[in-house]
Amino acid sequence: MNVKHLQILQQVTDFLHGSGAFEPAPATQRERYQWIDQTLRHFRYASRSKAEKGLLIAYLCRLSGYSRQQGSHV
Repeated sequence: MNVKHLQILQQVTDFLHGSGAFEPAPATQRERYQWIDQTLRHFRYASRSKAEKGLLIAYLCRLSGYSRQQGSHV
């Protein structure tokens, strides 16, 4: 999953609003979890507001193919 061009939350918002149906790239479970971990660290998830966290979760779900419930096990 190569979305490294998304560096700030506004770009994530634009991506979520601009992309229609998105088919996640096939990846192993381990690769997905690594990507999720890297993304959370990159955007400093722990220090974000509740609204920003929701945006990041929506982004992660869209790209990983996981639901919110599946992501909570990470």
